[in-house]
Amino acid sequence: MPPGQQRAPSRRRRYRHRERPQDRPERPAINERKATVLLDTSRAFLAWGKHDRALYVLRAAGDIAPEEITGRPATLRLVRDILATAPITVRREARESAEALGVSA
Repeated sequence: MPPGQQRAPSRRRRYRHRERPQDRPERPAINERKATVLLDTSRAFLAWGKHDRALYVLRAAGDIAPEEITGRPATLRLVRDILATAPITVRREARESAEALGVSA
């Protein structure tokens, strides 16, 4: 080896700093993350005034991870907001969904 040129570190030393799968903290399940994204989408549709789409996306989130829907106070507030502001065409479906979740108006 010519002077001034260094030897590449061995593979063992080069990758020693990487974390192993067993060292990683546990992440929420994929379904819970999908449900969280759908709940955010439902909130956005509600803010946009698209109550029917907000309700549809909320139901999809409930199908994926029902514990995310029933266990979060923010989600129950979202259901109440949809129920309170929904037009007549969506109100019946919103009421049925709220009753299924145990949310009172």
